[in-house]
Amino acid sequence: MSEETNKSTKGHVPFKRARRWAREGREQTGRCRHASRHQRRRSRRRVLPQPASARSSVAALFPADNFAHRTEVRKAVAKDKEWQQSVVPNLALIDEQETEITYLVPWSKLEKPAKEGVYELVIFQMKPGGPALWGDAFKRAINAHVDLGYSKLVGVFHTEYGALNRVHVLWWNESADSRAAGRHQSHEDPRVVAAVRESVNYLVSQQNTLLIPTSFSPLK
Repeated sequence: MSEETNKSTKGHVPFKRARRWAREGREQTGRCRHASRHQRRRSRRRVLPQPASARSSVAALFPADNFAHRTEVRKAVAKDKEWQQSVVPNLALIDEQETEITYLVPWSKLEKPAKEGVYELVIFQMKPGGPALWGDAFKRAINAHVDLGYSKLVGVFHTEYGALNRVHVLWWNESADSRAAGRHQSHEDPRVVAAVRESVNYLVSQQNTLLIPTSFSPLK
């Protein structure tokens, strides 16, 4: 999708991604918490995996069948007294919240890992023009990593509302160390190098974040 248009999403499966930055030292809520202590920084360099957000940052994914379903859920939650009693007192702990609605790209399936591990959320800000411009090259780069088998692809999501031309890729790894070993292996694989070299021509920026599921997360 280009930056100039926001067309109907009939048949899409939108996801809501919310990130909350709680004040350091206080209790935080959400599905996953970031493991890094580094503050998020923006860079003008083309390909630079940026440090994770503050350690008190939380990322949550909320699935919805469609926009009507999402609206119904939001209305029901707004009337839920138990939800209000648990959430409203914690609003003072939230410094910032960012919400995006994304859809699962047609060539990706939502997969749930069979066992516990850690997750890596990679956010790619691509050039204007949408998947029609860079979609095929991006798919080849992702599949090149998948073929190596060191990490499991959970899902690939393209932003429908929010920052356009942005793709969220969620990976599962058995551990942070296995992820690091796999990445080193991929850097030496000519197939991965060739695919990434093609896709990077359409890349504006990239941010990688290590996520650890909370005790109540369905992804635990």
